[in-house]
Amino acid sequence: MLARRGRDPKFALSADMGVALGAWGGTSFATATLNQAIFSDADLAGADFRDASLKRTMWRGAKGIHKARFDRTAIVHDIRVEHLLLTGNGAGKDYANANLQGANLEGADLTNANLRHADLTGAALKGANLEGANLTETTCLDVDFTGAKLTGACLQGWNIDSATVLDAVDCRFIYLSETFDDKGNRERRPHNPDAEFEPGDFAALYQKVHEQIEILIRRTVRPRQFWEAFHAAMEQHPGITPDDIRSMEKTDAGTVLRIHPRQKVDKGGFERLLQEGTRRELTATPPLQVYLSHTSENKPAVRRIKQLLEAGGGINCWLDEDQIGLGHNITMMIDRALAADFVLVFFSPAAIGSKWVKEEWTTVYYDDVNRGQARLISLLIEPCDVPAMLAKNRHLDLTDDLDARVAGLRDWILNSRTNLSPPAMNALAERIGRPPAAAAIALPSSGLGDSSLDTMAIGRQSPR
Repeated sequence: MLARRGRDPKFALSADMGVALGAWGGTSFATATLNQAIFSDADLAGADFRDASLKRTMWRGAKGIHKARFDRTAIVHDIRVEHLLLTGNGAGKDYANANLQGANLEGADLTNANLRHADLTGAALKGANLEGANLTETTCLDVDFTGAKLTGACLQGWNIDSATVLDAVDCRFIYLSETFDDKGNRERRPHNPDAEFEPGDFAALYQKVHEQIEILIRRTVRPRQFWEAFHAAMEQHPGITPDDIRSMEKTDAGTVLRIHPRQKVDKGGFERLLQEGTRRELTATPPLQVYLSHTSENKPAVRRIKQLLEAGGGINCWLDEDQIGLGHNITMMIDRALAADFVLVFFSPAAIGSKWVKEEWTTVYYDDVNRGQARLISLLIEPCDVPAMLAKNRHLDLTDDLDARVAGLRDWILNSRTNLSPPAMNALAERIGRPPAAAAIALPSSGLGDSSLDTMAIGRQSPR
């Protein structure tokens, strides 16, 4: 039965549409303003809603809606959405990428629902249960969450604005990452697993930062790839500039970049463009070339390190047994390979006595000096004295905790691409405290004292 109930004054005219008629079969509402009108339990077979304004219209329990006529863009054409509007039951269901603009979901059960990338602009979710729901990168502009339950929801990159209502939201904690990191964390807020938001804390926190964009730069994304994608996204959204960057926070999952635009912008569109650009750059960027200088006695250990460095992509290691075959000019091939982005020299007593290893690292050493580069990295795989020429260079001890230290080395190599040329990119890098021509990446302590490779610094000019 269509009924009338109190509404916001701005919808007073549409609320008057709540006349008590039991069925609307065959009735034309074409071009009518039906915002917040209630068609609960009405028979809508044959009704015409083309060109009608249907923001927050209540359809709960209506019959024959599949026989009514709607615009081609109406949200009811998605069978998932139609079912949700009619039943209010979306618990555990998948609404990823769904168009829910203007949907009336008051009191709906959306516990553990997947709303990833859904568009809820203008929707009504008063009293809805969203506990455990996935709202990753969900557009929630002008959404009324009054009295909704959000405990345990994932709000990674969700997009809200000043019109989003969070009054009386029931929320004890939320997550800012939809996936677990290697420590089993999902960026819980509050951070303390034993703490919970006090009543009103959640609304106070998010009303304060509703204009802020939070972007997670995962550890697998290289700095240069991210900054180039950021630059491209800024060109499409000129309302965002490097000056809008407020902070960067390192987390277990990566680095959270916080942007507070001074102009009104499409935050969701900017974030999606940035993420797409980052993925595209990750695919398009050729892997870094790494030369492995060693002696044959250390071949088993070097094979293992090669495997660890190449795991996950982004790095190609040059190992002689993989590249040199019968009839190849060994000297020419090695000379070409030494032009790699990085040259790792594996030191051991056997390597110290190897003429080939010495010739390789001295060639690279002097080439780096002449070019102002820093491609040479000394790795200790057996106890020995590093050559005096390299004693002042930082090096990494791999005689203990091999896997963890090689993983740290791999991360540093992948993060080395910071040669940014566009002025906007340089300004951006300077603003966040990471100059484009120099960077420092922490590696596990090598235990070699002052000469250890606790931190490796990129030189004045980034590698090739």
